[in-house]
Amino acid sequence: MDMLLTFLKEYAPDFSAREINFAVKQAIAGYINVAKEDMEHYQEFTAKYLQPILSSYRVVRGKLMSKYTDACLEFELMEAKKLERSGNQEEINTKLLEGAFENFKLGLNWLGSDRVFDILWQGKAIPFDKTKMQEFEELTMAEFKRLEKRGDKNACLIMEGMRLNIPVEKITDQNKPSFQEKMAIYSHNEIVKATKNKAVTNLFSRLVKEDKSILTHYQEHTEMIKNYMTDNQENKKV
Repeated sequence: MDMLLTFLKEYAPDFSAREINFAVKQAIAGYINVAKEDMEHYQEFTAKYLQPILSSYRVVRGKLMSKYTDACLEFELMEAKKLERSGNQEEINTKLLEGAFENFKLGLNWLGSDRVFDILWQGKAIPFDKTKMQEFEELTMAEFKRLEKRGDKNACLIMEGMRLNIPVEKITDQNKPSFQEKMAIYSHNEIVKATKNKAVTNLFSRLVKEDKSILTHYQEHTEMIKNYMTDNQENKKV
């Protein structure tokens, strides 16, 4: 056991216990490429048994992370150029949603939760009302306050900016924001991002329990919107 723990610390520091368990199950089910002779050590859980499984899983994980990162970069480029929503933009949105959801299910760190939220929000696919979103915001503020008490530098900065009580919606670039105003904007944006992350994480957890994919959820809602718009247009003609 000591040798196995040493192996995992040295060879697999990037794996959580959850990921190792998932990788083994994927190998047994034949979803990742592991030689048959390497699978004959099942239930022994030795370094010899785990090494080929983790190696193969790393390849799969790397491809998934690459797909997600590429989608994020494409999204940022299109957003910077202020391109209108098109079929290409919809494809990028789909890749971003799919990549984020898969990473969440695997217990991996995933970025861009605020972008994921915005995509789902525009598609009317965020199933939370104003009261629930306020609850998420309150939980987010409480978490930052706890981190501030522990001495987290970023949390301290964010809470300091929030305590300035500056209405950020009235700040514009034309007025040349002061240092305090910039701090207030940064703090506000970080709270908004963290709140969006909490909402998306909550939705993802719900979908996992329902064994439902994020794309199915998203497409169901966007289809409802299209049908509603079509019906309204037809009613106006009548």
